[in-house]
Amino acid sequence: MALKISVKNPEEFEQLIKDKNLKISKGIVTGILENLTGKRKNIHVLEVFIEEEDSIVDITVHRDDFIDTLKENLKTHIYHEDYEACVGIQSAIDYLNKYKNEKKGNI
Repeated sequence: MALKISVKNPEEFEQLIKDKNLKISKGIVTGILENLTGKRKNIHVLEVFIEEEDSIVDITVHRDDFIDTLKENLKTHIYHEDYEACVGIQSAIDYLNKYKNEKKGNI
């Protein structure tokens, strides 16, 4: 299930991203980790309610972007010194890289 957050406007959401908001990063990472071995191409990771527009924006991550997205969110977890989560994120990156290489026949 995707993390649900509320913001006043799109600018507030953009600022949260720029500020390396740990809650958003955890939501994205959790969504990916829960779907590492699934078959779905796009994973729903965030549901953002924009109060001023009375609208909901769904954020998804394509399976092909898992590694890059995890690497980007790893930086956020390092920034917040959430090292326990960093270990899990790095393990997932390693797993995905290994799977990607096996799929290509490189191992």
